[in-house]
Amino acid sequence: QKSLDTVYSNDRADFPDDTAFANFRELKGGRLKEKTFYRGASPVNNPYGRAETVNRLITEAGTRFNLDLSDTEEKAAAYAEISKPEYFLSLAKAGNVACLGLGAAYRNAEYCAPLTAGLREMMNHDGPFYIQCLEGKDRTGFVCILLEALAGADGEEIAAEYMETYRNYYGITPGREKYDAVLNVRFHDPYDWLCSLGDGTAEDGAKVYLSLGGMTETETEQLVRFLTAE
Repeated sequence: QKSLDTVYSNDRADFPDDTAFANFRELKGGRLKEKTFYRGASPVNNPYGRAETVNRLITEAGTRFNLDLSDTEEKAAAYAEISKPEYFLSLAKAGNVACLGLGAAYRNAEYCAPLTAGLREMMNHDGPFYIQCLEGKDRTGFVCILLEALAGADGEEIAAEYMETYRNYYGITPGREKYDAVLNVRFHDPYDWLCSLGDGTAEDGAKVYLSLGGMTETETEQLVRFLTAE
């Protein structure tokens, strides 16, 4: 358990660039469309001083829809009164933000059903898309596992993408004992559970998971087409 102890800095000077500081990156894996899906920390909730940087990065990426996993609309509005996130507010004003208010318990219906609704809403908007929670780590990590699996990414691809968060925040890189410890617990807990829902693959497990949230087979097929390139 000690090997899982992780503490990161909130000082921009301790990070090599803005993307590492904001845990910001394009989501890649399988047949995901290029330059369409991005992930990272919150552009509106700013306890760690990252919102301004995130707003700049999503502006540069030209994101047009924000899937906010962690905030309710009321909380996002309250945070915005403090952080004044210009780009996020412009998206919200245009109706291009979905606030899901999810907790951390991704195995529960209270997570699955709102997430399914949020993905439906995302499909009704134009991209690029930004997926975030507070740190872009746990809730965002699970959702990105789900989307990569639907896009046909294999386990190694999904694991490597997931672990970029730990490289960004904590400097944990492959070949170190802590990397393996984090991979085995933080990644394999959600990934292996997702695989267990279906035929043993993450792709089938993702489809079963969405069905538990009320997504029909036809809608899931539409989501796969939405996520992937021809």
